[in-house]
Amino acid sequence: MQITDIRLTRTHEADALSARLGGFECRYVLPPGAVANASGDAFLAAGLLAAMAMDEPLELDPAYTASPDLLEGLHRLQEIFVGWVPELKRIAISARAAPPPPARPGAVAFFSGGADSLYTFIEQQEDVAQAIHIRGFDYRRELRALGQEIDSRNRTFVEGRGRTLIIAESNLRDLYDALRVHVFVYHGCHLASVALAIGHARVYVPSSFPWATMLPWGSHPLTDPLWGNGAVRFIHHGSAAGRADKLRRIGEDPEALGLLRVCPGFETYSCGVCEKCLRTRVALRLLGLQSPNLSPLDSVRPVLRMHIDSDRSRANWAENHRLARATGDRALERAI
Repeated sequence: MQITDIRLTRTHEADALSARLGGFECRYVLPPGAVANASGDAFLAAGLLAAMAMDEPLELDPAYTASPDLLEGLHRLQEIFVGWVPELKRIAISARAAPPPPARPGAVAFFSGGADSLYTFIEQQEDVAQAIHIRGFDYRRELRALGQEIDSRNRTFVEGRGRTLIIAESNLRDLYDALRVHVFVYHGCHLASVALAIGHARVYVPSSFPWATMLPWGSHPLTDPLWGNGAVRFIHHGSAAGRADKLRRIGEDPEALGLLRVCPGFETYSCGVCEKCLRTRVALRLLGLQSPNLSPLDSVRPVLRMHIDSDRSRANWAENHRLARATGDRALERAI
């Protein structure tokens, strides 16, 4: 996979950063002035797992440069991902090395309005000056009405805390969908790519799992720091807290609880019936909390009908089971 034609177009309306990743045009659209690094770093991060999936060398056009720290990290990332995902292959990487541009001062955090990102934002809001939301990351960017609702609600919350929300639109998901690489595998490189383009010194990446149930995952405490380029440093945050711990902390903040979005990309803000919505409704009931985005769980029948088919879901339901036992909710304990 050759990375060519890196272009940054600035207008008073937006920054558009794009490159050819083989036959795919990867394109990011960000607020005016948001892009601080238009070197090859962002697109090497974007293309690594795609090249590994295609078993092709990753080659950056010599007209552009890449950070030596990132190039070293890409080799270490390959060691980890080939151990986790046998379909991915070790590949050669070629790029002209040069120091990255200086980082912007301060910290940013990725922000979706979900439990993980809300927890990180609340816990680190004294350090975080800006939050980054990516359209086309956890829901398809073609869902314009949903995207507008999410943008509006996220902006109101973040700006209400005196912080700035950076909204980036990305089409990288299209490449990985075409290659049949699951979002749970590539999402860490997606986050890293956008953050490297924006170029803040510290980037908080909200954790998906607590230490006790850590699984191979696209964003992981082993992998996230390796995307750094010497100027931008990635911090995997929140693994000391389980899902219920995060919801309990969010529940202390009524505005955060009112924003909470957990649905994985359907056409409504939260459907309330998918596996992720249901286990969140269960946790909220056990914690004595209520979000306006999810109806209260008044019956255990939906739990009895639920099919759990992934290690991540099993880990979260096991946490709910322990919480049901601890709180004395025998009906939910038996149902889970």
